[in-house]
Amino acid sequence: MIVPTSQAEPGLGWATFIREDCEWSGGGTSAACFGNRGPGFRVRAVRREGSRWYVWDPSTDNYAYVDRAALSLPAELTADETPDASPSKAVVMCVDRSQMYRYTDSARSALATWIEKNAGPSDLFYIRWIEENSYRPEAEALQVLRVPPAPTAVPVVATPGAPNPFDVAQVAQATATASAIQAMQANAAATHETEARAVQGTIHQQLDGWLHQKITPAASGDVDGCVRKAGELLAASGGDRYLVVAASDALTPSGDVKLDRVQIRLVYLQCDDASRCAQAKQTWSELAASANAANIRFSDPSEGIGTLG
Repeated sequence: MIVPTSQAEPGLGWATFIREDCEWSGGGTSAACFGNRGPGFRVRAVRREGSRWYVWDPSTDNYAYVDRAALSLPAELTADETPDASPSKAVVMCVDRSQMYRYTDSARSALATWIEKNAGPSDLFYIRWIEENSYRPEAEALQVLRVPPAPTAVPVVATPGAPNPFDVAQVAQATATASAIQAMQANAAATHETEARAVQGTIHQQLDGWLHQKITPAASGDVDGCVRKAGELLAASGGDRYLVVAASDALTPSGDVKLDRVQIRLVYLQCDDASRCAQAKQTWSELAASANAANIRFSDPSEGIGTLG
């Protein structure tokens, strides 16, 4: 049984944030976000409760809940954990194709490149159009991209000990065994490389098809529908959650939606009027706060997708 190291420091050991994430009021999806902590911030891990850890924050001298995926924990506290089968990140991308938006082609090209460079094992990518009705199934621009889980690690097998150099049979057996182990490891590595290349090829082919889709501009844009669908698609993800929106500042959300732990990124934000742009950013920021989003960032077309990472 592991016991706290001291009465002055509650918990079982120090845990470190490996990314920016929330400290939550509880372990459920309805919990409120007290505030974010950045990478490197340390808390004391008290106990695991479902997908979160109950922790003590030394800066507030109080307790909160933190997602397991956001923490690096001592090995002794993770010995009984089973591998997490949930995606390492799930991303919903909403791209405006309304006639008022000038950056549809630039945005989808940059987003496709970002996916190819950043797709990792078990990731999910949903790409949707912002059009007259962005919630309906027909707004799906591309079938969901599912990156397979990481392949089983290359097996490590102990090589045999040194044989008696005077025993010809032992020498021959040891040599054959060592050669078999090397061949097995080489074959496994080659299989992994082939599988990785096949996945990359499939993703490239699908994205290339999306990039070459002929776009008919929509008469209007329904950003609410895409945001609402994103909330539903991301709710089940146990890893990082992103909502990426490329749209005009004329399209702002107005509905009541839940985006727990979602990192919102407004990219290729088309702003033609300073006051309207400021109001759009304020509206999006208010949505992020009311929806329990993790954070929100903005970038205009000159910055590309610089805020996405």
